[in-house]
Amino acid sequence: MRPHLIKSSSEAFFCIKTIHEKRKAVYPLENGIALATVFPKNFVPAFYLRHERNYLFLWKQLLGLEAFYLSEEDTYLLNQIFAAELLKERLGSDSFQICLVKITQIHLLCALLEGDLILFKGSGSLSPDTLTLIRLFLSQLPHYDQLLKKHPELPLLYEMIWHNRSVLLDWN
Repeated sequence: MRPHLIKSSSEAFFCIKTIHEKRKAVYPLENGIALATVFPKNFVPAFYLRHERNYLFLWKQLLGLEAFYLSEEDTYLLNQIFAAELLKERLGSDSFQICLVKITQIHLLCALLEGDLILFKGSGSLSPDTLTLIRLFLSQLPHYDQLLKKHPELPLLYEMIWHNRSVLLDWN
């Protein structure tokens, strides 16, 4: 079978579910989730790692097949970090919520996946917002240094969030 491009989110979820079921058949676990592959674990809410159904629901959320939900408990620390440097005020409340969701999704993906998450890396320097965010995360977000070491492309992903936000604001 030749590899092909995935054309939809539902097809991507089907592939993830198939891989998950094959791995479960070879490496049977109590709940079917290979917890050793989730690192650092504190970036994935424990609810998603308790049962196979919850874990697959997380993938549906990440792929956009279900609405992405963030509890106050899961976002409390990120809210505090953003508020500390007044990033929340600079972004505006609507943009802040969108950025918070996107950053949380990126951190979840980085904890769940190995390898580079960006296919094309543009050249250029990082914006002051990204540098501030990285500095704050390194000093205040537990285990962020491990996540950054595992995925050094994180700053570029933040830049994509800022760029997408500014394009949307310019367009409106």
